[in-house]
Amino acid sequence: MKTRLTKFRLRFAQITVISLVVLAATVSLPIIGKTLTFDGHFGIGGFGAASEFTWQAFPSFNWHFSKWGSAQLGYRWLGTDYETGSGFRKFRYDVIVHGPQLGLTVRF
Repeated sequence: MKTRLTKFRLRFAQITVISLVVLAATVSLPIIGKTLTFDGHFGIGGFGAASEFTWQAFPSFNWHFSKWGSAQLGYRWLGTDYETGSGFRKFRYDVIVHGPQLGLTVRF
């Protein structure tokens, strides 16, 4: 029995480093004193600096369990609209990704 190996060759790859100009805002509302807060991080950017337009929204609960740390549980939406090249070499990246996010902050 012969095993046939298939070779794959990458013909075109797009690697992009995007620089952004961003306007951002953070809102924090105390729920239980300073221990539990509801935070919202919102930002828009791009403005032709590299991507045409990018945005994010991240509402989360933030539990401040000590002076040196906190834990976050939230949901993040991130959208990016990017395009470069033309013709056969045109690359377009226009997506919205979203999902739950769990975080840990350590201050020192």
